[in-house]
Parts: sequence; structure tokens; C-alpha cells
Amino acid sequence: MEKRNLNENEYQLYQIDSDWEAFEFYYSKVIEERCDQFEYELESEGYEVFNRDYIPIATSIYDFKLVVARPKN
Repeated sequence: MEKRNLNENEYQLYQIDSDWEAFEFYYSKVIEERCDQFEYELESEGYEVFNRDYIPIATSIYDFKLVVARPKN
């Protein structure tokens, strides 16, 4: 898993409030059910999903990008 902060252009692209913290998570070669689990875990931590991208690798296996954000504490 890779995690990175979004840049200013990406905040605008995904229409995320600049007062929020926002990240892109990248998971390599995961099964579809794990993609859902990653998403649920982040939502349980207070993140809102702004974009998800499933990139097919093989049957039911994906590279998965997830853009999430939440208000800063």
C-alpha cells in the first residue's frame, strides 16, 4: 500500500474542501473483496471517499486507487 497527500490541483479536481486532509491510497494486486474492506476501514476512521479506481490485473484482481478526505482535527 502506498499513501500520498493530494496536491492543490487534485483538491480542485475532486472538489475537496481545502480545509480537509486528503490522500490517495494505492493498493497493488488485491482481490475485489479486499478493495471493499480497505474502503470500509477508511470510512470507519471518518474519511469520505471521493474517487475509486479499479485497474484490472487478472480475474477479480485489481490495482486499486482510492481518494479519501476528512476534516482536519
